[in-house]
Amino acid sequence: IEPWPLQVWTDSPALSFKAGEAKGKLTVQIATNAPLGPHLVRFYNQDGATAPRCFVVGPLAESEEKEPNDSADKAQLLEKLPVTINGRLEKKGDADSFGVNLKAGQWLIASLDAYSIDAPMDAVLQLLDAHGTKIALNHDGRSLDPFLAFQAQETGRYIVQLFAFAYPPQADIQFTGGNAAVYRLPLSAGPFAQY
Repeated sequence: IEPWPLQVWTDSPALSFKAGEAKGKLTVQIATNAPLGPHLVRFYNQDGATAPRCFVVGPLAESEEKEPNDSADKAQLLEKLPVTINGRLEKKGDADSFGVNLKAGQWLIASLDAYSIDAPMDAVLQLLDAHGTKIALNHDGRSLDPFLAFQAQETGRYIVQLFAFAYPPQADIQFTGGNAAVYRLPLSAGPFAQY
């Protein structure tokens, strides 16, 4: 929004946004009593306001995706679970990969939020073993966002990989990416209740 700085309205007094000196940079303070889950946020100045956007307060530690992680051999290693990865598919054709170490019998729960937070994408999650073999895949879970629940048969490193198609669909079928292709990827190591 021009001119900078802008102001921020939220649906919760537990969230406090402040515009930074650099255009497009904001800081947010989240009170310890902030309700978990999605919150509406709206940016505005004297010239108008944006459409409401979704800001999620989650229960897990948060971390940022680090490039390059476009392929299984360049996967960003995650030392500790549970964690929520905040990332972006930066360019067309992009894929993001994350390495996790699991013990035999341990569950891996991966629940991507992209479409549900207004990112214009239809994402896919897949799980690769240490040899790069695809062992699990989900395209649409609870919505257009994928969900994986996988129990490791062997101890070792596994690669969680995500990519996405444009939503709404476009005539050119290719993986999407760009500034708006943001996601949240909560990862935990079970247990998991199916019912």
